[in-house]
Amino acid sequence: TLEKLVGEILKEEPGMVGLSAMTIQIGGVLELTAELKKRKPSLKIIVGGHHVNATRAELLQFTENIDFLFYGEGEKEVYNLVKALESGTTLADIRGLIYKKEGRVIVNDPPLTIENLDELPFPDLDLLDIKKYDIYYAKSLPLTSILASRGCPYQCIYCSASLVHGKRFRLRSPANVVGEMLEDYQKYRIKQFVIKDSTFTADKQWVYDVCSEIQKRRLKIYWSCNTRADLLDEALLKAMKQSGCCFISFGIESGSQKILNALKKGMTTDHIRKAVALCKKVGIQTIGNFMIGNPTETEEDAKQTIAFIKALNLDLAFTFLTIAYPGTEIYHWAQHHQALSDRHWYMKEKKQAFAGGWEINGSLELEGFPKEKAIAMVKKANKSFYFRPSFILKRISNIRGVWDLKRNFTSLVKLLRKG
Repeated sequence: TLEKLVGEILKEEPGMVGLSAMTIQIGGVLELTAELKKRKPSLKIIVGGHHVNATRAELLQFTENIDFLFYGEGEKEVYNLVKALESGTTLADIRGLIYKKEGRVIVNDPPLTIENLDELPFPDLDLLDIKKYDIYYAKSLPLTSILASRGCPYQCIYCSASLVHGKRFRLRSPANVVGEMLEDYQKYRIKQFVIKDSTFTADKQWVYDVCSEIQKRRLKIYWSCNTRADLLDEALLKAMKQSGCCFISFGIESGSQKILNALKKGMTTDHIRKAVALCKKVGIQTIGNFMIGNPTETEEDAKQTIAFIKALNLDLAFTFLTIAYPGTEIYHWAQHHQALSDRHWYMKEKKQAFAGGWEINGSLELEGFPKEKAIAMVKKANKSFYFRPSFILKRISNIRGVWDLKRNFTSLVKLLRKG
């Protein structure tokens, strides 16, 4: 709850609170910062993350409770900000900083890109109760996440990934990535790693080297990643499987080639079929992510997507309503085509963030394919996938004890609640 969160934060007696927020979390950020400032007016609050990178200084129009915004890669410059505040020196040289001075909004120069990612320290998991973290496809607990690269060079019009880290692909060294895994294994007995990179296999030789490093250090672990269907081949998948890869998540989005083209995915439905089949062949499970309500989409396109989801026979599939997030090409398309009723949709109903759920706004108003119909098709896609007899039997046969039974029951209840 908001009350508990504020209590936990103020119990630390902080001089500054830093929050990283995606667009869908901004309502919660405004609610939280208002309460923090009310309780401790001297507290300095800084907000960064995807939303600030997309909207820059805009948030300062909606609140007086945030002292600083930050855009770009913040590891070095946020540290510099803390030192500047402690010493009373100028803020003009803090790159990436957005703030008000004498009522005027100041946007400093962007931060320099961090070229050598290996120089960043590993996350300190001593600061977390790692046993409380879980994920729906966990094979072993405790688990943690890892970011092994930054940047995504692809052009998908719905995605904001490049807003923070840019389009240029930068890699940590294989030894550094696996060094973090080894430290987490030795200190916390973590055996499963969720690699959060947008496109893990964009550099195939680097992936081979990561896999080789895992085996060289004799790490017996599970790991999962995200990637594109057109960036895999059988030899690479075999190397990934041998080093512990158990799940690959694909951003598939649609079963309609027309919609894939509109989204600038740069791939075909054949790429997707082949990649999923190869994963099954080598024994790696697959997750597919899909969207309904895309630019130019019709009900017939959505039906193609639902049929495609079932034909692929993925291990897990998630279908969502397409949302026009600020900073993305889809957001600009929606405004140009009058498909977005409110360009500031993400600032609405902000008081609901801590009240048991968020009503997602920001979906597209498409001619001939109303939002209500798109929502109904999303629900149909999820139900028609998960309530197939073949899927249910497979899930039952894979249950390995009370832990798995509880996980599957909880997921079933959530699915039923969503209608």
